[in-house]
Amino acid sequence: MATITFQNLFRLYKKLAGMTGTAETEAHEFSETYKLMVTAIPTNKPNIRQDDHDVVYKTEREKFNALTRDILSHHEEGRPVLVGTTSVEKSDAIARILKKKKIPHSVLNAKHHQNEASIVAQAGQKGAITVSTNMAGRGTDIMLGGNAEMIATAQFKEAGKTPESHPEEYAALLSEVQAKCKVEHDVVTDLGGLYIIGTERHESRRIDNQLRGRAGRQGDPGYSKFYLSLEDDLMRIFAGDRVKNLMDRMGMPDDEPIEHPLVSRSIENAQRKVEERNFDIRKNLLEYDDVMNAQRKTVYTLRQQLLLGRYAPEEHDENGKSTGEIRTIPVDEKTAERSRPLVAQLIGMYCDPPLQPTGDDGKYRAPTQEELEKAGTLVELRSLQTDAYHTWGVKIDLETRRERTPIIVYNEILELVSHGLSEQRERVLDLLDRVVGAMVEENCPPNKQAEDWDWKGIHQGFKEHFRVDPDASVNEIGDADFLVRELYRFGETAFLAKEQEIGPEMLLRAFRRLYVESIDEAWVEHLSNMEHLRDGIGLRGYGQRDPKNEYKKEGYNLFLNMMAKISSTVLVRLFEERPHRQDEIAAIEAEAEARYRAELEAAVARHPGDSDPTPEAAPLPVQARRTAPPAPKIGRNDLCPCGSGKKFKKCHGAILEEEGAVDDDETEDAPANA
Repeated sequence: MATITFQNLFRLYKKLAGMTGTAETEAHEFSETYKLMVTAIPTNKPNIRQDDHDVVYKTEREKFNALTRDILSHHEEGRPVLVGTTSVEKSDAIARILKKKKIPHSVLNAKHHQNEASIVAQAGQKGAITVSTNMAGRGTDIMLGGNAEMIATAQFKEAGKTPESHPEEYAALLSEVQAKCKVEHDVVTDLGGLYIIGTERHESRRIDNQLRGRAGRQGDPGYSKFYLSLEDDLMRIFAGDRVKNLMDRMGMPDDEPIEHPLVSRSIENAQRKVEERNFDIRKNLLEYDDVMNAQRKTVYTLRQQLLLGRYAPEEHDENGKSTGEIRTIPVDEKTAERSRPLVAQLIGMYCDPPLQPTGDDGKYRAPTQEELEKAGTLVELRSLQTDAYHTWGVKIDLETRRERTPIIVYNEILELVSHGLSEQRERVLDLLDRVVGAMVEENCPPNKQAEDWDWKGIHQGFKEHFRVDPDASVNEIGDADFLVRELYRFGETAFLAKEQEIGPEMLLRAFRRLYVESIDEAWVEHLSNMEHLRDGIGLRGYGQRDPKNEYKKEGYNLFLNMMAKISSTVLVRLFEERPHRQDEIAAIEAEAEARYRAELEAAVARHPGDSDPTPEAAPLPVQARRTAPPAPKIGRNDLCPCGSGKKFKKCHGAILEEEGAVDDDETEDAPANA
């Protein structure tokens, strides 16, 4: 299965933008990864929230005791409190403490998705206590005094009503709730607004800023404070033991915290180090994936071109380097002439009424352009698009356009088919040229004389790919470039012969199918090889070599080998294609018909009826034999027992009538015919 990192997935979009309240701390990563600039937009109203310094306790137990006392004191005042934790376990622990003290509270820990929005919306009510894990926006504002609209909607739902069914009653209730919320808003504002308590610092400053940002919306007052302990994960990693030893030497009791701006700055520096380390990990992963990303783009672009039946190669200079310009492929006039009557026949089939002109000999012929101009409208456009794609490999969209008369669609499909088949044919010839060039490069090294070249390997490789042996005169050639031209000429002759044998359109259709199959097979294997390379490439560092550079080099070599293998496999399979003879076609059709008859007889045998059992059927064992109950007689106008929903006479009854196994039940049809 193909994989891609989020970073390279987002890079596929031509335009990238986003909006969040906490991106400023990650501005460097946005710039490095996506070349995006982060701009801070000032708040709509001045932010008057107070962000207090962190307090650090010696043990986690003392920390929880202190923040619990803080929660209770503000709850008694009626001030709403929001507690933010870093894990579900910490949320549950605080909830258990509050439950023991019989204090009403709400918990947000991603266990009740449907209720979370309403819980968050009411977190600003007087005396509310909300405990949340990794508190972010949840898509809902915390309004001081409560969210009147959500309260009114909840009350309506409890009464079994909806605002849509009782709009006047809902409007009256909403006005009443808004008045209550306004009074409560003023009370909570006088108390200082929403009180934010953080139980510990997260590894990322963004998460802490998200928690703080829940208070102080639209100029409201608010307050935030973080309670930490030396047993927290972040404190243990960065200087936890040193601070603990210092507190022990100073004789500080466990319940006395450290509170100083220097402590808060030190913790932010620790968070910054963790963020930098995580960014380095993501950057390192991205650098490895960039190697796969370049290969991924090449393979998927090639595959998409094959599926669409197009080919747009780049021009190359004398040294074989790409110039960046697209090579123009002329339309093959013979291909266009062969396609003309076939396209006209296809368009005529989808006209309403269908065009079925006949010639002087009474046989069906293709419609002319004059007849297409006079034809009616086109019908079943989706089927027409499908037939055009399956026949010639060209994709056209007819359902979204206004002008789709038969003559316009005919000219457009003919142009697409002519260009598409010409480009596909050019792709085959370019592939042939690459394979021949690789064959000569492998067997004719420039540092050896012509008589020392591997002529046996050249003949064997050519015959393996093209199923013919080149002329013996090529053994007299001493120039590698001239040898490539001669072998290409022989290969092109073999291709033209195969084209005459199978037919140009059928051969190109087989070529596209084989190419896509070969790409899929090789790409899956290549992904596995790259994964194995990635697993062990780190060991190159012990040899004083950069693992990333080694991964790029070996990954590139694996990719080149995969593409060469695909080209070789496609040519080998293409020249193995051959048309079926009449006797082979007859045998295939007979086999398919026999299989169909067997399936049909098995289906009919399962129906309840009074037909005789099949003579060839093996007798049942004695202990398994049972007397079957008499089956009900099936009338011709009854529903078929197979479950198709059709009448029996138009389903399996029609097949049995052709075999003479069912008699006509004239008495059943008599009333219908009367």
